[in-house]
Amino acid sequence: MNWTDGYVADNEYTSHYFGELSPAHINFIALSSGHLPPDREGGKFRYCELGCGNGLSTNILAAAHPNAQFVGIDFMPVHISNARRTAKKGGLTNVEFLEISFAQACEREFEPFDYIVAHGVYIWITPENRQEMVEFFRRFLAPGGIVYLSYNCQPGWLTIAPVQKLVAEHARTLRGPSTQRAKQAFEFAALLMTKNLPTFTAYPQAKAQIEKAPTMAPNYLAQEYLNEAWYPLYVTDVMRELAPAKLEYMASATTAENDLRMLMTDELAALVREQPTTELSQLVKDLAINARFRRDLYSRGARRLSGLDQRQLLGEQKFALTRDPEHLTYSVDYAGRKVGFDTPVARSVVAMLAEKPQRLADLGARLTQEGAKDG
Repeated sequence: MNWTDGYVADNEYTSHYFGELSPAHINFIALSSGHLPPDREGGKFRYCELGCGNGLSTNILAAAHPNAQFVGIDFMPVHISNARRTAKKGGLTNVEFLEISFAQACEREFEPFDYIVAHGVYIWITPENRQEMVEFFRRFLAPGGIVYLSYNCQPGWLTIAPVQKLVAEHARTLRGPSTQRAKQAFEFAALLMTKNLPTFTAYPQAKAQIEKAPTMAPNYLAQEYLNEAWYPLYVTDVMRELAPAKLEYMASATTAENDLRMLMTDELAALVREQPTTELSQLVKDLAINARFRRDLYSRGARRLSGLDQRQLLGEQKFALTRDPEHLTYSVDYAGRKVGFDTPVARSVVAMLAEKPQRLADLGARLTQEGAKDG
């Protein structure tokens, strides 16, 4: 077996910054779910990204947290070269990028990390490599630390699976760069789609994916569809795989995913909440919304907060506007549902934040003075 272990390695992956990987965001979600997050007093903490790609998120976070220590790990030389070059240009001295596999990483002697994150890696590696990733969590996540794990999940990919299989198998019969083979394979899939195959007529999502492919980045398509390992997983399977590392599900890193009102009817939400275990509740939620991608936080022994402690710690969280108030809309479309919040309270909050960043406790105190009820 070659060094790629079946992973597409002849082109660079796309570079993006993901806000969910931010320690501030992770800590806020932890507090919101009633867990004590890692201590970042003085801006000091340790952070590791597995499968860091070109290192964009890790470099940005390292620049924003000069007192913290960051490590990025990826087995592709071009990714690590790009990440190191960016760090050097930015004058960053608190970040290290390592060109090693997960198995090799487990052989190192790292100091424990407060945060270990892995975005979009877990389902594109072999089961053996997934076990190495879990072993890394077990060995190097500090007690009370948090793991961020995102991955393609079922049931949302069930109807896409025939497309992935067709594209991957057809690409194996071709020669040339993976980006070119992915493009040609999708062209073949589009040809088959014109023949009214029952598979494509029965699965509208599969048809839509083929139609969308020409507008997508070729390197993304190659990485997404041509890897030999392609294992979209049910959330319950992931929870069981992480259990040996003493990891317990905490919450979704996507804020809206933790508010069932954003996802489904009240009747369905009640059904999700009444399930006897977290595992079953999350599975029913995914079935209810046909979930296709999860961004989840897991804790290793994070202390559960009392209501009073949670309220006090949340009150210390500071918020700021990320855009001009004139460009804000007081509604959001998410998961096919439109939720409006154009209320006097919402407009008061925006007006206060337009003045300066504010602690949540100060926002609440001012709203109470204005007559808002403490809920």
